[in-house]
Amino acid sequence: MSKKYSGLHKIRESGSKPYCPKCGNYLEVVANGWFHGELFYCPKEKKVFCVLLKEITKTAGDKYIAQCEKDIHLKEIRQKITQNNLAEIEKILLTNK
Repeated sequence: MSKKYSGLHKIRESGSKPYCPKCGNYLEVVANGWFHGELFYCPKEKKVFCVLLKEITKTAGDKYIAQCEKDIHLKEIRQKITQNNLAEIEKILLTNK
């Protein structure tokens, strides 16, 4: 029996972890990039799980691909905003309304 996970981009965020498909306990990340991706360990079940990545580009559709590109671009822009340039960015945004 397998379980599909969503919101995997949040795995590394504080307080957000995937659950064990067997017992519902939190899974701990134990390896990153080995064996087809990250490995997760359930201390309660004493089992290791992996998230298999399967390409679904054709079924996802062009609109979803475009949205993924927009999300990535927005994330890159947000990472460039700092406390030092925040006032300047606010000024630009207010003048371009």
